[in-house]
Amino acid sequence: MILRRSWGRAVPEWVILALITLAAASLRLVALDAFPPGLYRDEAFNGLDALQVLQGKTPIFFEANNGREPLFIYLAAVSVAIWGRSPGALRLVSALVGTLTIPAFYWLGRELFDRQVATFAAILAAATVWTLNLSRVAFRAVTMPPLQALSLALLWRGLHTRRLGPLVGAGIIYGLSFYTYLAARFSVIALVLFLGYLWLWHRELFWLKGWALFGLVGAMLVAPLGIYFLGHWQSAFIRANQVSILNPQVHGGNLWGTLLRQTLNALGLFNLRGDFIPRHNVPFRPVFDAFSGLAFVLGVCLSVYRVKRGPAHALCLIWLATMLLPTILAEGAPHMLRATGVLPVLFFFPALGLGGLREAMRKRGLANAGLALVWGVLAVSAVASVTDYARHVRSECVYYHFETAATEMALEVNRYLGCGWQGRGLAAREGQPRPKRQVFMARRLWENWASVRYLCPLSGALNILPPPDADLPTHEVQGDALLILWPFEDNRFALSLLPANSLISVREGARERGDLESMSRLLYVVFRSEEARFA
Repeated sequence: MILRRSWGRAVPEWVILALITLAAASLRLVALDAFPPGLYRDEAFNGLDALQVLQGKTPIFFEANNGREPLFIYLAAVSVAIWGRSPGALRLVSALVGTLTIPAFYWLGRELFDRQVATFAAILAAATVWTLNLSRVAFRAVTMPPLQALSLALLWRGLHTRRLGPLVGAGIIYGLSFYTYLAARFSVIALVLFLGYLWLWHRELFWLKGWALFGLVGAMLVAPLGIYFLGHWQSAFIRANQVSILNPQVHGGNLWGTLLRQTLNALGLFNLRGDFIPRHNVPFRPVFDAFSGLAFVLGVCLSVYRVKRGPAHALCLIWLATMLLPTILAEGAPHMLRATGVLPVLFFFPALGLGGLREAMRKRGLANAGLALVWGVLAVSAVASVTDYARHVRSECVYYHFETAATEMALEVNRYLGCGWQGRGLAAREGQPRPKRQVFMARRLWENWASVRYLCPLSGALNILPPPDADLPTHEVQGDALLILWPFEDNRFALSLLPANSLISVREGARERGDLESMSRLLYVVFRSEEARFA
């Protein structure tokens, strides 16, 4: 198949897709070891569980850190086995999955609409802040959009061709999507609503045998997770219960007012005001810039206009509305992680808008101008997104929100011992710690920061200090030592470990700041002792 340009030359379709995917890969992989800085605790918990998988533990659901679906963690385990305990080992999974998401979106657009819509949507998805950021952090939500897109593409093909093979594949992939992220559960509502739409207006796609096969295969894949939740009911909803607007502590006695506010905030995500959390987005930046945002509105209007006679438009509208529910029904809307489920169809709307604009100009004898306008909007959107993101990941708020100070603390240990990740590259350094060197770390720092536990390989050279109130005999350290202490507790026991007749240096470590705080504080203090050597 080919895409034909207005000046008559033919470009093979696979070349277009390959170029878009290559551009997406470049944006996701460049400087992945450095940006974003640090390693946020949710990412680190995924790494810790990946290490447990490598030790032989294979749970179907990971209970730590409010509970997490397993697919991302098992993929991370493969990467950690290759690259070691580094941030890049975890984020490489997201970068690769995020890159493969682009052809998945393209294929879905190709099945639902045409090559033009698929191409425009793929370009937007390749270079939008939301998808770019999601592909550079080790959050499990990144695995949901490509699986849902592939499942919908196969489902659509199976329904239109009346072939069972694609429907089996759709069911398998759809079932796997429940092992990605909690919001995947809402997709059941979207499919039920779409079935109702088909029954009312497009009975030719209401193929009961095909839908039943799709549902049966999907249910078989989901069954192990469902059985686990039957025995661990609280695990299925622990995080949802914490953040749900049905919780009186969240809605504050005004449920309906909260629901209205949340809905308006979620709808404003696309063109008005985006997520404020720097780990998810450039704070408050909407998904689309002014030009692509207008195309998005035009595309939504076109889909609404065509909804009755166009099942593809109906599916996209239903999916978009339903997959906004996870952020509407949880505090802090708009929340771009919880809204990740809209991504499989989101970019088709501005693509439809751009396609409609191009067609309208063509009918008025302005074909070349229309083509130039469309590509201009795509170029401006891509440049604006990449520029905003590049500036964002170097900002102070990203430094603090990714808990970079804890990563710098881990690097103090690794660089001193000469093993583990050294702060550059994807791979962690293998080998034994340098001889005659020991590190002593405050227990509070070790236990409170998951990134330290992930990044620092446990060895005989790394010692976790007892609590300050422990009544233990003191003894001097033999050889050189590094003490990493929390500055706001009694450190007399730790300091008593420093050997006599040694050179001792003291310096402040990095500073940290909570998400809702305006002032930073010192995270740790470093004491280093070296054996005194006299000429």
